[in-house]
Amino acid sequence: MSMTVWLDVRTGDQRECLESDLSALFGRQEALDALADKLKVDGLTNFFDDTDCRYNMGEDDEFEESEDGWPVDAAKWHDAKSVLRTVEALHAHLLANPKAIAEEDGWTQKNIIEDMDILIPELKKAAKDGKPVHLLIIM
Repeated sequence: MSMTVWLDVRTGDQRECLESDLSALFGRQEALDALADKLKVDGLTNFFDDTDCRYNMGEDDEFEESEDGWPVDAAKWHDAKSVLRTVEALHAHLLANPKAIAEEDGWTQKNIIEDMDILIPELKKAAKDGKPVHLLIIM
């Protein structure tokens, strides 16, 4: 089973997913969290949310049956500025240090930077609009 993350943006009681697979961010999450710790910013996984996985696994009665999926209040949301601060710090470090993260499981530092290049403009827009976000884990 392949896992990835998508940026999920909340607007009131609705959510909008940027359905771009940010798989390198998920695949190299441990290395990115270790780097975030060195850079003294929040770890990327602090912004991950597993609500969609829990909903789709349906192993307990956490969610009521609904054609609309899981309720937005079931997820943990974060200020987009906080997520942006972490991603920009990691991005800047990776650009300045081409060998900061070793390749693992086929994920290269270039793949991580490409994911961040997709993510950063969307985070900036959400931050400007004052919308909360999370990185939704998708199976």
